[in-house]
Formats: sequence, structure tokens, C-alpha cells
Amino acid sequence: MKLIGAFLMLGAGAFVVARPLMQGPPVAEDESDPTGSANEEPATVEPTPAGRDLLMSQGSFTPGAPVREAFGQPDATDAAPAGETAPTDAVTIAPPRLDVRLVLITGRTSLANLGGVIARPGDRIAGVVVTRIDPTGIEVEWRAKKLFYAVGTDHARGWEPPPPPPEAPAPIEGAASPPSPDATGGATAERVEAGGDR
Repeated sequence: MKLIGAFLMLGAGAFVVARPLMQGPPVAEDESDPTGSANEEPATVEPTPAGRDLLMSQGSFTPGAPVREAFGQPDATDAAPAGETAPTDAVTIAPPRLDVRLVLITGRTSLANLGGVIARPGDRIAGVVVTRIDPTGIEVEWRAKKLFYAVGTDHARGWEPPPPPPEAPAPIEGAASPPSPDATGGATAERVEAGGDR
């Protein structure tokens, strides 16, 4: 009985698999439009050529109008003050030294003596433009920076003159001198001198 059941199952499986293979090629279905709009052509989508601006072609962008935020770029702004975004030499070059000796302020005018040259607000001296003179010093504009020179100084506030180079330390008396660099390497020459008495 089991054997007959197995053959029946095998025959049923073979019938299911072989039936689509015996039917032949598929028949084209009727593509008639049941709504009766057979005269309309289907919409065609033309391919987009490479390099075509979709915003411009689709009409969501008009020249001169602000672009929507989703596609827009932020306005160009300076990331830092002019001194930090300027070329490197504008940041590293020290401002000129102006010896502010005397400031004279009267009711009508203000004058400053800058190393023997008399200056008023608006004057250009040594590459700087004097913008303001007050009793404590002068304010100048140099390379898009506002600098202040106090009376009795020759350097701008915040731009202190560099410190003098460090002096070489004095040798300690009785101590061995450091090896001198020479063709033999310095330290070797010192050892030869120390061991020369043997």
C-alpha cells in the first residue's frame, strides 16, 4: 500500500511540473482599454542628458530669486576677523614702531608727536593711518587692524617687543668645559686629553 501511495505522489508531482511545459508559448493577452481611451498615447519620459541642471529645467529655480533652503548654500561670511583670515605675512609681521612722545589736545584739534613727526587724525605715517588721538596715546589702523600706542612707548599695545635673546650661561669655575665639536666628534677628543698623562 505504501508503494502505491508513493507512485501516486510521484505521478502527481510529475504532472504538476510537466503541465506548464506542454502548453507551448504563452498567448498574448488582449491589451484593449476598457475605458475607451485608445486614442491617447502613453506619457513618455525623456532621458536626462548628463550635466543638465534639474532645478533650472523643472522651474523651481529662477535667477535672482532666493533658492529654497533644501537646495541652497549659506551666505558667504567671514570665518574669523580680518587679521586671522588675511595672508600669513599680515599676521606674522609686527606693526611698525612709532615713538609716541607727546600728545596735545585742544578744543579744536588734537596732535601727536611720533618720533619728531607731527600727526593729526587721518594722517598716514610709516604705513599706518592715525584714527584717534586721546590723552593716553594714539589709535592707528594698520593692515585692517586697530592698534593703540601709549604715550612713552614705541610699540603697539598687545604687540610687545620680543625679549632679548637669552645670554649664554657663564661657565662655572673649576668645572670641565663642554666638549667642542671637531672632526673627531668632540667627546673623543676630550677623552684623549684627559687620558694623555698615562
